Amino acid sequence: MREVREWIDSRRPGLTLSTSVFAYSTHERIHKLQQHWEAWIEEGIIDQVVLMSYAEDTNRLESLVRPLLATPSPIPIIPSVRLHDLDRTNVTDQLQALRDLPTMGYALFATAALSSEVEQVLRQTQGGSSDILPEREPFEMARQRYELLQTEWELAVRSGNLWMDDDDLLQWRGRTLMLAEAFTLLSQSPTADNLALAQATLQAYRADFDSLLRLQGLRDSYQVQTWRNRLLTLEILLNYGDRLGFAP
Repeated sequence: MREVREWIDSRRPGLTLSTSVFAYSTHERIHKLQQHWEAWIEEGIIDQVVLMSYAEDTNRLESLVRPLLATPSPIPIIPSVRLHDLDRTNVTDQLQALRDLPTMGYALFATAALSSEVEQVLRQTQGGSSDILPEREPFEMARQRYELLQTEWELAVRSGNLWMDDDDLLQWRGRTLMLAEAFTLLSQSPTADNLALAQATLQAYRADFDSLLRLQGLRDSYQVQTWRNRLLTLEILLNYGDRLGFAP
C-alpha cells in the first residue's frame, strides 16, 4: 500500500486513494490475513476505507461495523451492504442502520445486483439526490447534512417530540444557529481560519449536547445517540477536508 501511495503521488498528486478491506476485528485480521489497515490510516497512506461488511441480516452488520467505528478516524470509514440475496425489507433495515451510525455514507455491492426493486427502495428511503460528493466537497456536504439535521430537530420541537425546558431550548437554538453560520461561512469561504472556527464551534457544541438534551435522552436514548453520531460525522467531514487540504 505504501508503494501504491508513492506511485500515485509521483504521477497524480492529490488523487484520492481508497481501499476495500475486510471488516473483521483488528486481531483477527492481523493473525489470519495480515491486513492491518488501521496502520495505513495512521501513516496517512490511504484517504478512504470501504468496509466489506457483508452480512445476511442487520444484527450481523451492526456487530461487524460498530466496533470499527467506535474510535473517530481522520479519514472516512464507509461500510457496505451486500445486495446479493437480500430481500427488500433486509436492504431497507441495513441502510437505515448505517444511516444512524457515525459514517459519511455507505457502499452498495454490487452493481449487478442493483435491481429495479432496490432502486425503488433507495428512492423511497434515502432522500433527494445531490450533486455533491463528500470526498470532493466535504465542507459543503457538512453544511447540507447539518441543515437536514436542523430541519429534523425543528420538526421534533413543533410536533412536541423533543423534551427540553424553555431555558435549555432557547440556549440550544442559539448554539444551533451559531454552528449553522460557521458551516455556511466555511462552505462559502474555505479558509484555514474558517475551518478552525467551524471545528471549534462544533467541538464545543458536541461537548454540551448531552447536557442540553438530557431530558430527551431519558425519553429516547437511541434517537439522541443517532443525533450524536451525525454530529460526529460532521466532525469527520471537517477533519477529512483539513487532511486533504481543501482549506488553503
